[in-house]
Amino acid sequence: MNVTRSTVSLTVSDMDATHDFLTTHLGDEVAMADDGFASLTRTDAAVAVAVAEAE
Repeated sequence: MNVTRSTVSLTVSDMDATHDFLTTHLGDEVAMADDGFASLTRTDAAVAVAVAEAE
């Protein structure tokens, strides 16, 4: 088996701050987003981040 991509899931209390950090400092781009959820990815990395806002 050859793993080509992994996804890390995070539950956060501040979606805006998390989004800003991941895009500004780590270079992630939003692949998909909806209320309380975002999937971020990078073209040069094999790790995606799924972020869900805690209720």
